[in-house]
Amino acid sequence: MYCPLGKAEYRAGFTRCSDRDVDLVDAVTPKPDDGLSRGNLLLLWTGDGLSLHASILEGLKAAGIPYFDRPVATYSRSAFPKRFPAPVAPPFGFEVAVLSSDLKMANAILQKLGDDT
Repeated sequence: MYCPLGKAEYRAGFTRCSDRDVDLVDAVTPKPDDGLSRGNLLLLWTGDGLSLHASILEGLKAAGIPYFDRPVATYSRSAFPKRFPAPVAPPFGFEVAVLSSDLKMANAILQKLGDDT
């Protein structure tokens, strides 16, 4: 028997969780993967090329890779200097970040786009 909230296992004969005061269940069902706990958000690309930016987003979307995309400018860098640190900040452009678990696949997409140009 298991507590559905705390996931603690109880010996046979117990029917309620002593910590949370809820009825025990026979088995605990795992939560479906919501994609939110697959690593840290890492910077994939930063630049000002509109067509490359659009191609990167299309490639990530086609591969089912969740991404964070935002425009950047000199003013936004000064307001949030540590949000996505990059070696050289463009005066304007875009930043695309992905989860660390997807970085390898995302880099492969970025590499292929570089090979196609």
